[in-house]
Formats: sequence, C-alpha cells, structure tokens
Amino acid sequence: MKKYFYTLLFFLLTVVAAFAQTHLAEQDTLRHKEVGVDVTRLVLSMLSTNDVTAVTPYIFTFKSIKNNKGFRIGLGMDASGLKRTEDNNVDVQTNDFFVNLRLGHEWQFPLTKRWMTYIGADGVLGYSNSKSVSTAGEFEPTRVELSNYTFSYGAGVATGIQFRINSRLQLGTEGALYARLFNDKNTIQQGGPFVFKQERKGFGYNLQTSLPTNIYFIVIF
Repeated sequence: MKKYFYTLLFFLLTVVAAFAQTHLAEQDTLRHKEVGVDVTRLVLSMLSTNDVTAVTPYIFTFKSIKNNKGFRIGLGMDASGLKRTEDNNVDVQTNDFFVNLRLGHEWQFPLTKRWMTYIGADGVLGYSNSKSVSTAGEFEPTRVELSNYTFSYGAGVATGIQFRINSRLQLGTEGALYARLFNDKNTIQQGGPFVFKQERKGFGYNLQTSLPTNIYFIVIF
C-alpha cells in the first residue's frame, strides 16, 4: 500500500510543479530527439551494492519532441540460461526470456534552464517465456519439462524529471503507473517410463507501479 501511495504522491507533485512553474523557463520549440539508456545496474555495480530492484523494464528509450511534446517509445528485453546438477544427480536446465514495449505521447514542462519535468501516456505490451527441464536416471531417464508463458497488455501514465548537463547530455529518472491485463499458460510434461502432459491457462490483471529510482543517461540530437 505504501508503494502505491508514494507513486501517486510523486505523480501529483510532478503535475503541480509542471503547471505552476512552466513560466520559469523559455519553451524549447526546436524539434529534437532523445535516446536514453538505463544505467542503474552500472551505477549500482560501481557502488558495490547487490540491490538491482530499481532497474526499469525499459532499458532503451527514444523520444521525438517538438514544441515540448511528442512521441515516445521504450524497449526492454533480457534472456538468461542456467544448467546445474543437484545433489540427487538431477540435471536441471532453465531458460528465461522477456520483452517489454511501450508506445505513447509525452508532454514536457521546463522548470529552469537545467531542470525539466514531463508526463507521458502509454500503451504497454509484454511477453515472457520461462522453461525448466529436469532429467534424472541413467538407464531409463525421466525428463520433466515445466514451461510458462505470459502475454500482457495495458495502458497507464508515467512522469519523470531530467537534468541538463549540457546541450547534448542529460540525466533522468521516471516513475510509472500501468494497469495490465494478462494471459498465461503453464505446461507440465513428463517423458520416460511414465508419460503425461498437463496444461493450465489463466487470465488476470494487475496494477504495476515503479518509483523514480532508476537513472537514465540521455543523448540529445
């Protein structure tokens, strides 16, 4: 509950600041593009901390801005694999993959010559696939495969703050509130002396929030 409260409070304060202080800086009416990379993992590794919960699902961002408003897109993906042997001579191999995409519109509000805040409205898509295969036995090995995939879609709002280092470089952070619907499918399949297959499909929704704890390195061109 506190997470939702702080997220909504951050949205409220940003909106109030944006509309109350827009006159503090001249509007940048020139068309420009922004490319951002989430460098949170890099910063945390330099600080020798194992806390990676602040990493956003959108590693790369792109914006095309004119008259302080324009198009925005975010993309993030990850893939990992692990193979291990457990104490009872069971070989386990796991593979995970996810991709997240957002498309939306952004309104920017200059606060000072170096500070700027913004509000974005996005549509979001997500896909994840996880598979685990366990193999036990030597002569008649038993193979058990567990798989899960999830497809999600929804919409929501985001807001953030950017600091201008110079005319080409900026730093930024962002918080978001997205409502998502999702479909998932779980499969259990066993091969060997005893063969069976079981599938379960589901549907649901969630409210996904992220606080402005990530760090973006942004290039302007």
